[in-house]
Amino acid sequence: MRKVGDLLSEFLNEQFDSASLENGRITAGLFSSWTVALRAAKIPAAADHSRIRELEHKVLVIEAEHPGWVQLLQTKQSQLLSYVQWKFPELEIQGISFCLSRELISPLPIPAEASFNPENVLPVNEPNVETPENKETNKALYEPIKEFRRVIQKRNRG
Repeated sequence: MRKVGDLLSEFLNEQFDSASLENGRITAGLFSSWTVALRAAKIPAAADHSRIRELEHKVLVIEAEHPGWVQLLQTKQSQLLSYVQWKFPELEIQGISFCLSRELISPLPIPAEASFNPENVLPVNEPNVETPENKETNKALYEPIKEFRRVIQKRNRG
């Protein structure tokens, strides 16, 4: 009898090639690192009022819930762009665009170790701490699901 995780993993691997899955994993890392980028730019309070909306044509689209937050983010645009280009060179991000959100943005926790120090930031290609037994299962199962969730959320916004 086969496990559901094995079946789902097999199905997703048939639907997506390994390059797509890796790109999805890197993109998911970009979205989850927004609070760290804001801390690096010395504006951690903006994490409760802004978020990455999408990455489109190598431009990172950031939405904020008030024009004042957009203005503050624009003053730190070069630092934010430098950070994401340094952390995610594979995505070849060329610029940042800002827009207003149509809804309030829920607060996200800011990691305590979020200073802009390369030694404090895990490289993109290193997974979180995992046991050897579940490393391959987690990678094969959760990464495609995260990418699928991101695609669905992007479609729902549009």
